[in-house]
Amino acid sequence: MPKIEDYRQRYYQSYVTSMAGSISPTYNGIKSRSYLAEWIISRLFPKDKQISIFEIGCGHGAFIHSAKNAGYSNIKGVDNSEQQVSAAKKLGIEEVFYGDAFKYLSDEEDESFDVIVAIDVVEHLTHEELLNLTDTVYKKLKIKGKFILHTPNATSIFSGRMRYGDLTHQLAFTGKSIGQLSSVAGFSGVQCFEAGPFAHGFVSLMRKILWQAVRCLLKLFMTIETGSSDDYFTENIIAVATK
Repeated sequence: MPKIEDYRQRYYQSYVTSMAGSISPTYNGIKSRSYLAEWIISRLFPKDKQISIFEIGCGHGAFIHSAKNAGYSNIKGVDNSEQQVSAAKKLGIEEVFYGDAFKYLSDEEDESFDVIVAIDVVEHLTHEELLNLTDTVYKKLKIKGKFILHTPNATSIFSGRMRYGDLTHQLAFTGKSIGQLSSVAGFSGVQCFEAGPFAHGFVSLMRKILWQAVRCLLKLFMTIETGSSDDYFTENIIAVATK
């Protein structure tokens, strides 16, 4: 029976080609992911452009590209997919490095970073790996530092689409489970947000308006069943835990 690391590496070695419908390591692919990145950077990042930022599992550098465009220069990311790192280099994103991001982070001095980002990463981990990573992130963040996540939302009515859309996914999350994780790891607080739709033109604005109508119905259904509607309904959720 192959080890977990063995099967993961087989998928990650050809991640760009095997996930071609989801990953587009081109400038157009970066643009399509920039709306999420810009929302996170503008709303959750400190305003000081000199802060130290590390991205776990940075892929082909789409988030790093957006952060650089926003003026943040002290940033780097590590990914264990050679295909994605190679694609980043071809796009001129030099802050992306190949390797084990978890080992890289563990080797850094404690309280080294102001922000640590994990976009579409934690769902790939086992429960034990997730807690180990979160403990490490806590140690490597400065006081008041932020751990920012984007991950599949188990509360969404289409949660299975995200949870099982990638064979390397292990988990999906709710706002409550992210709060549980951050509390156990010692973070002082956590906030969660729905991930879109993000308005960046007429069509996306219409989608956002229509989504609000659908969301009202979902809140009504949940209130009828549970007596509460305090939840998140988008396929993914954004969370920020503060040390």
